[in-house]
Formats: sequence, structure tokens, C-alpha cells
Amino acid sequence: MYMIDDPNNPLESIDLASIYELLPEEELNLLLVCPSDCIQKILNQARWVESNMTMTEAAGGSKWLVIPSTGGVMDIACSRESFKTDGVVFLEFMPCSLYYSPLGGTIAHQTSIVTEQKAEQIPKRTSARDSFVEAKLQVISKSHAETKIKTVGYIGHDDSVKVRHQLYHVGSYGFHNRTLIVGTLEWAPFVIKRVENGSVRFDGLCIQLLQELAKQLDFSYRLVEPKDKEWGRVLNGSWTGLVKLISNEEVDMIVAPMTITESRATVIDFTVPYFYTNSVLILSTQDPHKWLTLLYLFRYEVLVCILASLIFSTVFLFLIEEVTPVRSGTDGRPTEMLSRYGNILWYHFGALVANGGAYLPNTESGRTMISYWWLFTVIMAATYRCNLVAFLTDGREKPPFSNMAEMVQQHTYKWGFVGGSSHVTLFQESNISVYQRIWQRAEKLATNNPDWLSQDGDKHMRRAAESHYVYIAEETPLVMWDDPRRCNLEMLNEKFSPTRYAVGLPKNSEHIQDFSQQILKVFESGLLEQWWNRLKPKHQCEPPSRKAKRVDLLALLSAFYGAGVGVAMALLVLVFEVIKKRRRKETQQRKSKIDEDESIRSVTSSQEPSYPDIPSST
Repeated sequence: MYMIDDPNNPLESIDLASIYELLPEEELNLLLVCPSDCIQKILNQARWVESNMTMTEAAGGSKWLVIPSTGGVMDIACSRESFKTDGVVFLEFMPCSLYYSPLGGTIAHQTSIVTEQKAEQIPKRTSARDSFVEAKLQVISKSHAETKIKTVGYIGHDDSVKVRHQLYHVGSYGFHNRTLIVGTLEWAPFVIKRVENGSVRFDGLCIQLLQELAKQLDFSYRLVEPKDKEWGRVLNGSWTGLVKLISNEEVDMIVAPMTITESRATVIDFTVPYFYTNSVLILSTQDPHKWLTLLYLFRYEVLVCILASLIFSTVFLFLIEEVTPVRSGTDGRPTEMLSRYGNILWYHFGALVANGGAYLPNTESGRTMISYWWLFTVIMAATYRCNLVAFLTDGREKPPFSNMAEMVQQHTYKWGFVGGSSHVTLFQESNISVYQRIWQRAEKLATNNPDWLSQDGDKHMRRAAESHYVYIAEETPLVMWDDPRRCNLEMLNEKFSPTRYAVGLPKNSEHIQDFSQQILKVFESGLLEQWWNRLKPKHQCEPPSRKAKRVDLLALLSAFYGAGVGVAMALLVLVFEVIKKRRRKETQQRKSKIDEDESIRSVTSSQEPSYPDIPSST
């Protein structure tokens, strides 16, 4: 027995904090007998002592049996001061037996606390239905809105005890301003971290939820962040990030956009989810190479096959025309082989762009060959023309691929996701071949540049808006990104890995039900939706339209470039033709001059007189 504030023996008094330090948690079962104003004072001290204990340290909780010697439970409940109510049962005797004590004798008007190994185990015997009530067992529940007194049991004149339910359930009536250490991690709009005048301030959906929970369950909190800035994954056999903090009992709870995963659920407990979303692929709809629209209507494999078909068909037709033993009307053909092949090549190209030409093969085999080329070019031209019309007139942008299976098959776009998140675990440990290829490529990119698995979500969003990059994330980053470039990004229709966010508590926590019930109340009241709508960016993007749009210059820029290249090539060929013509003219002039000189010599030699041979005289 400990005496507190005993006026007769002040030196033997002991404060409540010392009692908590002297006794182990499992023996904190206390019997308090004193007047109602004294009870308020002692329970206020208990509230202050336990508020400085973490939720893990106070997991067992102290159990109190309080007997007012004067006054009643109503007097205590009406007090304006805060005091401990969880784990406290009040034994109030009826007025006719006010001075009867179950301990025997009259209750003294001094403050005393008796420690019992099991103070709550009052002898229970079956009471008769008509037994007179000697005392009532009551509990007080206080919230920010109201204070309730609930009778949970009775004691009869024959000392029989009737209890309606378990007397002590720690946490049922709040935490009484206990300071809880809460782990969180910046992730807009759920957790927004701002530095104002040198002090850190947190805001966002999760912080508003935490404030509501603190109000309903009567606790204060202190926010901390993991040093590694990770959410939680197994690395080298141990957990990282927020999961490490709560598994090592460094925090009492986690309030953040923490994804519920099977592996995390083995080390921490999750409440009911407060937010539901899906994982998607986020990429830019603004193609930085839009001026190549006329070429991008076909994939590069198709363009290569068309070019190969053009070369093969022209060479094959040229060989047919040259080696065939049957000729018809070949006298008008050019004599130079290069000119003959040029005619065939230009005719094929004209047919490919649906224009044709004046050239026709001179043999039946050649004409058979060219007829099938016509059929091929009609199909290609019609396909190209339809795609071009659809692209230029449809207001919706077309993504380069529609799902992850197509994404891993192309090499233009690269991808990444937040490091240390649930997506790392999803792709790294998956047995699905597509997921494995996604992880292998991302791991390879991160080896050369760690930013590909950066923990900064804004960095991924900026990269997706500025380059050929696919950001694998939940839907929320795109919806809540407060940046004008958000309207240039889109989510593919494929959704995978349904995600649920929940509050995390230590494993086997006895408070899981209390937090879950409060979260359900917040969810059903519509507060979460109100907070979410309040955090949405003010600037909203216009939904994609099916209406025909005006064709901009950038979409047709490749056509102008093609015309410009054609003019440049024509000028270049003209220069070569002029040079060739001049050289040919100079060659002809030199040849004609040589011929003229030779003719002059021949004429001169024919006009010289001939003299007969005269014998010489001696």
C-alpha cells in the first residue's frame, strides 16, 4: 500500500510516476480509495504519466478499481479536467450503504492505492434475480463530443457479483492524450511536407485522417520519417523504411499511403483500408517527333518490308525484261542499261504512291509481275490513307501501345517506378514473364542510372512528360499532379495490381479494432471524399474529344520536309546534269577539234606536189 499526499506522513508519500517505475507492467493493477476530487487528481496524474509512454510500452495497460469515499461517479465525470478513463472501473455504493466497505470497516478520508496482482478479479457468484443491489460497477467513456457513464456490473447484498461483459479492455475509451509516435513518408497528396519559417509542417489526406483519429481516440502524436525514405521491402534479409520502424518498435503506428501486401502483413497489422486504387502505366501523349507523323503511321518493320519489296520487285522485273527470249516492241527502249532500270524504278515508285507512270513492261511475264505489284500498292496506299485521315481528324491521341505485353516488345519507351515501394516487390518476386521482363529492364537501367528507381514521384512524372518514359504507379499521381504538363499525360486502359492503403499497427496489436472502427466511421461519413476533392488541383484538363480537330502544321511538317528534300534533290541532280552536260560538251568539242585537225592534215598531205625521182649525175 502506498500513501499519496498523506498530510500526517509527508515524507512517506510517493508520487504516481514512481509507482509506475517500481511495478512491472503485468502488476499495474491498482485499487484507489479516496474522495471524488482526489480521484480526479490521481487519475489526471495517471493520464499524464501514461501519455508520455508509447503505445507499445503501455500495451498491457494499467487496471484500476476506484471507490469514491465521498461524492459519486457523476461528480467525477462532470469534471472539466482531463483524466484517465481507459482501464478504470468505478465501484459506487448505493446511498443506503455508502459507508460499507468490501474491505471491512469504514473507508478513511485519505488517499491510498493498493496494488493487487489481479485487482479486477472480484469474486463472482451467481446472484439471485431478486437480490438487492449493494453497489454498481461503472465505467466512464469520454470523447471530444460527450461523456458517458455505463453500468457494466452489480454487487448484491449477499456479495454476489453480476458482470455484463469484460470489465477491462484497454483502448476502448481512447488513449487519453497519450503521445504516439507516428511514422509517415511524404507522398502528395496523401502526405504533403512543407517547411515554413524553419519548421516542418505536414498536410494532406493522411494527416487529416490522423487528426480525426487523434480527436476521436484522444491521443496526440509526433511524426517521424524513415531515414532511407523507403516504404518497406526486404533487403538483405531485413526490412527497410516504414515497415522497419514499426517492426523494431520505433514507432507506434504508420499513417501514410501504405499498400497492403502479403509480405508486409506478416510483420505488421493493417486496419481496414481507407483508400482504393489501381496500378497503371502513365506516359506522354505529346510525341516529341510528331513532325515524323507521315512515317510513324506504319511501324518501322512495315516500312522496311515495303522498301525491300520495292527493291526486289524492280530488280526482278528488270531481269525478266533483260533475259526473256520473247521480246515485243523492244526497239524503242533506251540503249543504256541504267536508263532502262531507272524507268522500271520510277514506275514502281509512282504505283506505290497511287500515281503510276507511262512505262509498261514489254513482255507478258513482266506485265504479269507488274499487275501483282499494282494489287500490293493499292492495299498499302489505302491502308496508309485511312490511317492518315484518322490520325489528322480524330481529337484523341493514340498511345504507342495499349498494355504491358506490348510495352516490353518495343524499344522506344523505357520505364521505371518508385524505389523501395510495393511495385519493386511486385515485379521482382513475380512469376509472370511480362513482369519479369519489366523488372530486368528496370534493374538494368537503374544499374547505370539510379534515378530510374528514384524515390521522388515528381521526378518520374517530369521524366514521363518530357521524354519517352513510362511511369508505373497508382492512378493518384497523375490525377493529383499539380503541373500544367499533366494534361499531356495519359493512363493506359490496362489496370493491374489493385492497391489498398491502410493504417499500420504493430503485429498482434489490441488496438486494431478501435482504429478500424473509427476509419469506417470516417469513410462512411464522407469526410475522406471531401478531403480528397479539396486537395485536387484547381486546373482540370479537358476530356479527350472524338470531334474532328484542326490539323496543325506540326502534323504535316514531314510533308513539307519531304517536298523540301525533293526540291533539294532535284537541284542537286540538276547540278550534276549541268556538270555532266558541260563535260559532255567539252568532250564533244575536243573530239570534233581532233577530228577537224585530222581532216586538215589529210587535206594538206593530199595537196602537196609529187616530184619524180631524178638520177643523180656524177
